[in-house]
Amino acid sequence: MALGVLCIITAFFGLVHLTPFVLLEEEYQFKQWMSQYNNIYDNEEYYHRLRTFTENKRKIDRHNAGNHSFTMGLNQFSGMTFEEFRKSFLLTEPQNCSATDGAHHSSAGPQPESVDWRERGNIVTPVKNQVSSLWCLQEIAPLSGGRIGRTVIQRNTFTSLLVHYEKVTMSSNSVFLLIHHLFASSGSVWKLLDLLYHWLFGVSERYCFREVNISGEFIFYYSVLSIINRFPMRHFPTKISEQQLIDCAQDFNNHGCMGGLPSQAFEYIKYNNGLMTEEDYPYKGHDDTCQFESSLAAAFVLDVVNITSYDEKAMVDAVARLNPVSFAFEVTADFMHYKEGVYTSTECKDTADKVNHAVLAVGYGAEDNGTPYWIVKNSWGTSWGVNGYFMIERGRNMCGLAACASYPLPVV
Repeated sequence: MALGVLCIITAFFGLVHLTPFVLLEEEYQFKQWMSQYNNIYDNEEYYHRLRTFTENKRKIDRHNAGNHSFTMGLNQFSGMTFEEFRKSFLLTEPQNCSATDGAHHSSAGPQPESVDWRERGNIVTPVKNQVSSLWCLQEIAPLSGGRIGRTVIQRNTFTSLLVHYEKVTMSSNSVFLLIHHLFASSGSVWKLLDLLYHWLFGVSERYCFREVNISGEFIFYYSVLSIINRFPMRHFPTKISEQQLIDCAQDFNNHGCMGGLPSQAFEYIKYNNGLMTEEDYPYKGHDDTCQFESSLAAAFVLDVVNITSYDEKAMVDAVARLNPVSFAFEVTADFMHYKEGVYTSTECKDTADKVNHAVLAVGYGAEDNGTPYWIVKNSWGTSWGVNGYFMIERGRNMCGLAACASYPLPVV
């Protein structure tokens, strides 16, 4: 009897040690968050996500109680650990920035105190939710206005897919709901069968799912570059093939669904003599053999302009005089829940080999207290940050943002 009581007590304290207490108010906030982002969990997953959410919420509250230049807030990632987030939404292959010999020639200046390309007609396209094959869409953005991402299925969220590379385990109820959602939203039988095949048989192939929007469309998506926000949309096809970049650009240090850098995608398009449209080279959601047909090329890059590494003044010159500029930087845990303000960090590194996320600088300015910043377009949807944008401190190579900046000169 005494031994049994001792075992129960030991197990209880072991559970307490492993599982932090969650207040009723915190669980209520978690349920509100689930409802806001349409997340549905089975019993086991529910408590795991509840604990993770609670830890993130407490971290956010501690940060906001301190003296910082930016605030944090709950968002679609608040049920994830940073390790899950990193594997799902950031570049996983080591990156090699090729911007040591810059081709951008700065003017004598002076440059305006602030610039915002969002105020100049249709140059900057709307923020998309394309969470992770960052390289592809960011490279095409100066050509057509996009951004990239890579996501693979997570068991319970149908409108906000997360990446898992191992075989996914689902309850029968979750499988039923997933099947129902796939049929109801995409109506594509082959997508359903293909997805279930990989899930049932544990095929280790990495999948890039075209993300959904909050309204619940399930579309397989991504891995394309950001070559589009550079010029007016009339000069380029509205839908450039992401799949071509996934399948064909490996020789330019790109890694298919696993990502790459904007400058490398620009180089591929330049020397490959063009990029096809999505209609002619449709998205498949996974790496495949290259099927490029030069006769169907629709978008072309005349040249790739790399800005000399760590030269933020040249970046300012390019954004002020010419166009938005793609750059990569290192995302660390304190960026995951960014809400507003000028982001600065002591956690991230400022070297080229640590960058793991590609974005688009669409402008710059300065706070009332004099702190200079970049205005940056992200690819995590409009519910993240300031309607999908963020500001990051300018002039200090924050998180390595000046290590790999570039933009394309398209053929117009």
